[in-house]
Amino acid sequence: MSMDAALFRWINVNLGWDAIEPFMKAVSDFRLFIPFVLLAAAWMGFRDGRRGRVTLLALLLTVPLTDQVSSHLLKPWVGRPRPCRAEAGIEGVNTHGTRCSGRGSFPSSHAANSSAAAIVIASRYPVSWVPAVAMLILVGWSRVYLGVHYPGDVLGGWVLGGLLGWAGAWAAGRMGARSRGARRGSGPGG
Repeated sequence: MSMDAALFRWINVNLGWDAIEPFMKAVSDFRLFIPFVLLAAAWMGFRDGRRGRVTLLALLLTVPLTDQVSSHLLKPWVGRPRPCRAEAGIEGVNTHGTRCSGRGSFPSSHAANSSAAAIVIASRYPVSWVPAVAMLILVGWSRVYLGVHYPGDVLGGWVLGGLLGWAGAWAAGRMGARSRGARRGSGPGG
């Protein structure tokens, strides 16, 4: 815990450059991603055929499941206060004007959700590995920068999202393989 708090202070206080504050707030605000998410969903659903629809289904199941496990199961069970809360006992936290939630800190739901989505998308579209990983790193970093999570919360979120993301990617792969097998078996002589 003390190493986690020290790393938090180093990132939040020492690397808290005001110049990148708007960018970090944007990375942490899902509402700003809605147009991109809708465009990607439309492309997957209408332009990429079966693979896109299976990927979209996997995302629609995996990300909300990840969010529920993180927010409603693990956070209340662990009960770790956010670093920006007085009960955490960390002085001088810079939230950069971000609201400090009263919900638990571990794991970071932002990190978990972005990790789950990145794993599903990158497993289905291998060319997207680099941007997907870059995005999940930026989201995780922004949560510490904004003073609302410890680095350990982000790491825990990445692990949770990674595990559930791999499960979603595996299920999507199985659904895709099953549909390819069904199409092959329906041809002449099948």
